[in-house]
Amino acid sequence: MSSQKYISDTLKQKKKNVRKVKTYLWLVAALLVLIGLIYVLRMPYIQITEVEVTGNAFVSTQEIKNETETILNSSILGFIPRRNIFIFSQRELEMHIKKNPAVVSVNIKKDFFNKLTVTIVEQEKEIIYCTSTDHTECLYINKTGFIYAKLSDFVIPEQEVIIYSELGQKHIEDRILDEKLYINVVSFIKSTTRYDIKIGKVYIKSDQTLEFVTRDGVRIITSIYDDFEKDFSNLIALFEKQILTKEQLPQIEYIDVRFGNKVFYKNKTN
Repeated sequence: MSSQKYISDTLKQKKKNVRKVKTYLWLVAALLVLIGLIYVLRMPYIQITEVEVTGNAFVSTQEIKNETETILNSSILGFIPRRNIFIFSQRELEMHIKKNPAVVSVNIKKDFFNKLTVTIVEQEKEIIYCTSTDHTECLYINKTGFIYAKLSDFVIPEQEVIIYSELGQKHIEDRILDEKLYINVVSFIKSTTRYDIKIGKVYIKSDQTLEFVTRDGVRIITSIYDDFEKDFSNLIALFEKQILTKEQLPQIEYIDVRFGNKVFYKNKTN
């Protein structure tokens, strides 16, 4: 009996040793696979080393590259490089870039195997808003009245239309006016321009009036509650009925179109 028990114990020990060896072999195999995977993921020819940024004017190229490098230099679980072209998350970078209010959309393309191309579509400028008449701070406004970027160069081109507001200082991501009102204001400016009356400045007054100032210094006074199409028709009627001529316009101080079909104007005094 003791002999049989000895043989049984020996077999059990052998089986136990075999299981240990198999476990060690599996662990070694898994470790080798992991090392191999890390080696493959870190191969230089599939690492992103170049970032090209196109389409941007207001958003800094360096800012985008720095944001990209921050992501590229990080890792997953401490050892999987996010610089790897197959691992890199385009979605994450896109979300970071789109936090900038000047950005409308972002397209990120992987140009295998070492390059990212980031294409930016930005807001389209309509007019410029300045916080004061001395132009210490000016910002860009898009087609819906949304303020999205600061003017980096304070030499404002002569042809630009500048808007000022007495209704409180506006900042990036604010709206200069209600969208519908803003669109009407811009439409009025474009309509007068087509009639060769060139608006250079717009003043939003605290009493809810709007003053469109021509490049000759003539103030065209309306109200934010007005029908701007009617205001424009009344303005043009002055010239069509030959009450005023275009040549006389620089001698006019203001034209007030707020009172229905009645239009009031005043000559400049010397």
